[in-house]
Amino acid sequence: MSFGFIDLAKEVLKASECPLSVEEMWEAGCNQGLDEKLGSSGKTPIRTLSARIYVDIKNNMDSVFIQVSKRPAKFYLKGKDINPEKGIPESGAGRKKSKFTERDLHILLSSFVCTDEHFKCMTKTIYHEVSKREKSGKNKWLHPDNEGFIFHLIHIR
Repeated sequence: MSFGFIDLAKEVLKASECPLSVEEMWEAGCNQGLDEKLGSSGKTPIRTLSARIYVDIKNNMDSVFIQVSKRPAKFYLKGKDINPEKGIPESGAGRKKSKFTERDLHILLSSFVCTDEHFKCMTKTIYHEVSKREKSGKNKWLHPDNEGFIFHLIHIR
């Protein structure tokens, strides 16, 4: 049996003390000389490695991999204890997540363009997420529109 991308990921994660992203796995694999065992001549080996791990997790019930975070996507071996000092990075660590939707921000945008000297624009949010003219599935808008208009005074003599 030949050495493949899954084998590279297993070897790297066995030696690792913490979860790694695909880029970190590839870099560690190159440092260990595992990339030479692959025999792959593709131009995007990191993407291939990523695809193989995701497919293995999705299709193989007995996959040895587990995804421990989403952004950045980090993987680890099932059953292997995570070093508590390293831990699992929280997605968006150091950032506070906002719970605003685009619809919530329309009010802020409308007040800005109305009061700003550059714009002086009146706006209206149009909520047309559902249309009854099309079949189901085609009639849903993902985001409301924000339309604006500017009044110009014309002096007629």
